[in-house]
Amino acid sequence: MSDSSCEETTDDDNDLLLVHECIDVIEWNNSLRTVYRLGNAEFKRHFRITKITFEWLCTGITPILLQRNNSRGAPRLPIKHKVSLTLWFLATGQSYRTLGQLFALGESTICYVIRSVLQAIKCHFLSSKIQ
Repeated sequence: MSDSSCEETTDDDNDLLLVHECIDVIEWNNSLRTVYRLGNAEFKRHFRITKITFEWLCTGITPILLQRNNSRGAPRLPIKHKVSLTLWFLATGQSYRTLGQLFALGESTICYVIRSVLQAIKCHFLSSKIQ
């Protein structure tokens, strides 16, 4: 009987983790919707690029980020969230601690996301745009 209760607890824990992951995705999607509701001028004021350039950048580096998205322990964030976070950091220079509070992520995750996005930008644009 105790073995089955352990299995049930494990299943319950897994269900709880799944629920928390879904809530995190919903929260991220809501924050991204808020960002997209910004007018072009307001978006550019916050991120220092237009929405069209943002979309172009995301499209360009998505294959590289997806290829490298196999690290254990790091949350699976949507590409646009990673790019938004990185652009916010570059535009404002805020600390990882502040970014962690704004984006509801840990400082180590913030660091990992920024480094991976900047590396993807470097890889994608170094040969074609930077000479």
